[in-house]
Amino acid sequence: MGLMKGYIRVVDGLNRRIGRIVMYGIFVMMGILLWSTFSKVGSDLGFNINPSLWTLEMAQFAMVAYYILGGPYSIQLGSNVRMDLIYGELSNHRKAWVDSISVLFLIFYLGILLWGGEASLRVDGTKMQLTSIPDSEWAAVEAAARVFWDEIASESETKAKVVDIIKKYNSDMDKAGRPYRYS
Repeated sequence: MGLMKGYIRVVDGLNRRIGRIVMYGIFVMMGILLWSTFSKVGSDLGFNINPSLWTLEMAQFAMVAYYILGGPYSIQLGSNVRMDLIYGELSNHRKAWVDSISVLFLIFYLGILLWGGEASLRVDGTKMQLTSIPDSEWAAVEAAARVFWDEIASESETKAKVVDIIKKYNSDMDKAGRPYRYS
């Protein structure tokens, strides 16, 4: 238990130090966006300034770093924004019901997303091509794999049992033939 408390203390201290440094990252992001504005306006006004193309991506990278590295610090301080105004007041039983319904909405959304993506790929996408490795090259790979698994099996009795299972599966796949093995 003492080891766990020590670990938690170290992580909390690290979060505090990183968070105190990263909280000034907002100024870095503001500087990047300010430079972006000046360079674009300056070029529009006729000054010999090339608008910087890198600024938008750099601002996004800075925001991600600010969010990911500063998030644990804000949670540690209790200053994070919580959006569970109603949910936090519910009983555990009602929370379970709300979670169940939310999951159904999520699954519905993901299903629609998958359906639309598949339809879009079918209508506008490129035809997917099946590629394969020549049989002679694949035979060399399988031979090397057999040598590897034999070496593993020789290390212990437990590993030998696992390798026997793998060899049985490969034997069954060889017997099943091409339609099942290389579909």
